[in-house]
Amino acid sequence: MKENIALKTFVGWAVMLVLIFIPVIIWLVIAPISFRFSSVLLGLRSLSQIMALLGMSLMSVSLILSARLKLLGPWLGGLNKMYTVHHIVGGFAFIALLFHPAFSALTLISFSAVEVIKFLLPTTDPAILTGQLSLFILTALLFVTLYVKLPYEWWRRTHTFLGIPLLFAGAHVILINSDVSNSLVLKVYLLALAFVGVILYTYRTVFGRWLVRKSKYTITEVNQLSDRVVDLIMEPAKDALMFTPGQYAFLSFPKVTGHFETHPFSFSGVPQKNGELRFTIKSLGNFTGSLTSFEVGTEVLVEGPFGVFTSAIRKTDKQVWIGGGVGITPFLSMASDLNDCSSTDLIYACKNATEVVREEELRQIEKTNKNFRLHMHFSDDSGYLNIEVVKQYNADLQNTDFFVCGPPPLMHSITAQLIEAGVKKSHIHSEEFSLP
Repeated sequence: MKENIALKTFVGWAVMLVLIFIPVIIWLVIAPISFRFSSVLLGLRSLSQIMALLGMSLMSVSLILSARLKLLGPWLGGLNKMYTVHHIVGGFAFIALLFHPAFSALTLISFSAVEVIKFLLPTTDPAILTGQLSLFILTALLFVTLYVKLPYEWWRRTHTFLGIPLLFAGAHVILINSDVSNSLVLKVYLLALAFVGVILYTYRTVFGRWLVRKSKYTITEVNQLSDRVVDLIMEPAKDALMFTPGQYAFLSFPKVTGHFETHPFSFSGVPQKNGELRFTIKSLGNFTGSLTSFEVGTEVLVEGPFGVFTSAIRKTDKQVWIGGGVGITPFLSMASDLNDCSSTDLIYACKNATEVVREEELRQIEKTNKNFRLHMHFSDDSGYLNIEVVKQYNADLQNTDFFVCGPPPLMHSITAQLIEAGVKKSHIHSEEFSLP
């Protein structure tokens, strides 16, 4: 069944943009724009105020997006896109908050350079000090995020402090004498948006370990599929988690030292009546590398499901699935549940045959489903996967949906080639876990 994801996503992003720009709209209603920019001095002051309003709303929305709310995912194109936009919105918030004091400082140039310097230096005035602290803390946290290489768990812990700059910014809004302090509507809106952002961020980042709902599972099988790939099968302790093939969940292992942090993994099985879950995981780092040593009986906390990378979002009756390496996992689940009449070609790209997992299952599906075809591609023998290889299996590019999952270089290369070949962007769907 096809789902109108494009319309849903459009509505979701439109609502987000409205939330961001409402403060500026209210601000424009308070006084005529002709007055606000009637002189250079008033113009600089107005630009400073606009930057402050946008910085405050952008920071609030950025925190809302980071809360990993399943409710928002389908409206914003999936969790990964939410996190990508979270980073972009956070970056714009930082830029706006930098320009806010810069424009304010420029209004003092007509008095003297000394006044400008005094304005930028630390002060004991609470109205200004709260704004300075907000910008300083935000700058320090962004510097650590972008330029200091930390272990994942330490990097994640630095994010627990990102709500603090917004709290100081809220205090600055209340204390400073401005249009915000004089307009009840503007003040209430900004503080309400900031309150929602801080609450959701606190819920997820600070108290998520205790407040976020997770399903408790127990590992029942640990199957070593290759030197670097393990198959985990687990059963629920109580309530079963239901998902759609192609989605993923966040796993954590609370009773295993150093493994309470959560990591995303695609479901590689189909939903079972008994709630059994299956994950096929490749060793790519410290966390995944240790999963091969886990034993039957290990407790797992599962949060999900997440993602819109399912057959329901296709626009056509033809599908080409491209799975590179461990990126085959969502397709293992989708192929096992392929019960519609759409024509589906799965291109499984690996370096060589030693990296292939669960091929026998896919071959069995190919035998029983005349609409499903499996194509193996080994880069050691045939070079990197490209558009010409794809055309060999499906030459009707414009009337086909493409689902791509794998290493970023493969995904970016194939996506670019498909677009260059005339495939609509709306017909190209990808899944990648570039998540905090």
